[in-house]
Amino acid sequence: MTDPPAPKRTLPPLTALRAAAAVARTGGFASAARALGVTPSAVSHQVRRLEQWLGAPVFERDGQATRPTPMGADLCRAVTDAFENVEAALAAAQARCAPSTLRIAALPLFANAWLIPRLGGFEQAYPKLSLDIDTGAHIADLRAREADVAIRTALPADPTLETRKLLDIRGTPVCAPPLASTLRRPRDLASATVIELSVGAKGWPDWLAAAGAADVTPARVLRFDTLLGALGAAVAGRGVMLAPTPLIWAAPEARALAAPFPDKKIDAGSYVLALRRDAGAASQAFAAWVAAEMRADLPRLRGLDRS
Repeated sequence: MTDPPAPKRTLPPLTALRAAAAVARTGGFASAARALGVTPSAVSHQVRRLEQWLGAPVFERDGQATRPTPMGADLCRAVTDAFENVEAALAAAQARCAPSTLRIAALPLFANAWLIPRLGGFEQAYPKLSLDIDTGAHIADLRAREADVAIRTALPADPTLETRKLLDIRGTPVCAPPLASTLRRPRDLASATVIELSVGAKGWPDWLAAAGAADVTPARVLRFDTLLGALGAAVAGRGVMLAPTPLIWAAPEARALAAPFPDKKIDAGSYVLALRRDAGAASQAFAAWVAAEMRADLPRLRGLDRS
């Protein structure tokens, strides 16, 4: 006796799934339409098709706000992951067929502490792809093709770029343990040397204000043009550095540091990966690989965060 044939599995239109995922990701029909390059009415039509196929609403509309239902949130999350996996697989297949050089612009801390230790896995997957890595502090102009992929903490808004958030960061003071033992409260920084960067130096005033010490002026400032230079000075006991956690703890030398005020942090933005929307297969494959590696590594990074 033979087994009965398995029932046929059907799927809703992929355009409807993509539209719903875009609404969930961007927070609205208009923003989803801009992301997909279609009209809001087209997005609305596709979402209705999906809801009709399911027989249940995917989103709740409350005035101007659009929120996924619990079922819709789960579905859109799974659909987004599935589309990303398909895109990554296609990009990987293309990249293997077209040997080339990929130019990556990454901030020094990210490149040295996180990216370079993992590059072996990417190189194994793409043995014919050469990598040109720039760890300068300048912002590479992707539109002018100064790089294929950029990893920064801030990027100007640009509709020609595709961006992916990799990691939220918080700023908190770190220093050598002997110095940390002398800092009982934020006001003690009035007699300390603070280490800052020649770009983004407003971090310390923001942190002091958030810590209730806006009127405090540190005794001295030691300024560097790279985060790695600032980190080296902090490890050497030269002053107190406002460090991006949890990524700072991925740098082996940083593990000798202490956080004197572990409960006082400020929002320091995010590490973001960007590439042109018309980027080639190698860029897409690298972007997908970095995003997947970061998702897998987030629990470890958070576990390293002693601040």
